[in-house]
Amino acid sequence: PDAYERGLLAEITRRFESSSLQLVGAKMIVPTRKLARAHYALTIGDADGDDDASAAATEARLSANAAFLSAGPVVALAFEGARAVLSALAIAGDADPRD
Repeated sequence: PDAYERGLLAEITRRFESSSLQLVGAKMIVPTRKLARAHYALTIGDADGDDDASAAATEARLSANAAFLSAGPVVALAFEGARAVLSALAIAGDADPRD
């Protein structure tokens, strides 16, 4: 939501396209907390850790990320190309900027 709010869509798209990826789809949505939580659960995991401290830390991280992602409109972009996932990770980095 922060990139959309700051008007960075064109710059973000340019960076991906300049790495030989082709934009094949785009969709603007306002994610629900449920959708945002499911999205981050794929990369963070669920809150069923091995111990209470681990589960609590995971739950706090999931909740914070879900709150952020659902705070406003986002534009989901779909790109394709050779080594698309590796290229996207090189451009955007990890799902959590703290990592």
